[in-house]
Amino acid sequence: MPSTLQQALAEMAHVHLVSHPLELAGLSEAYGFFFMDAHVAWLDWPDLHRPQSLAPQARFVVYNSQDLSADQQQALAHQAQLQPGDISRDLIAGFLLGIQAFEPGAQTRNDSHH
Repeated sequence: MPSTLQQALAEMAHVHLVSHPLELAGLSEAYGFFFMDAHVAWLDWPDLHRPQSLAPQARFVVYNSQDLSADQQQALAHQAQLQPGDISRDLIAGFLLGIQAFEPGAQTRNDSHH
């Protein structure tokens, strides 16, 4: 993830970035959405059993899904929404807005063009 995007996502109040599987072990809050990169080797492809067991109420979005095989995409489509392209601040903001967690007053200076 480009450092500018990582910084922008880290500044969003309702976003928690996880870069290593051990970070998932300590999650104590109820998370509504998980955005997972299809390029990450430690995820359970083609099955989301492990992430779903950590957060059974959550919805899953797999981005960069165009790089998965057709069989993997078909299997994941039953468990997650597939986003063919890369993650972006706008994608996250759209999901937060959709679950009414987005707070327009909490936008950073970098959002002035949105």
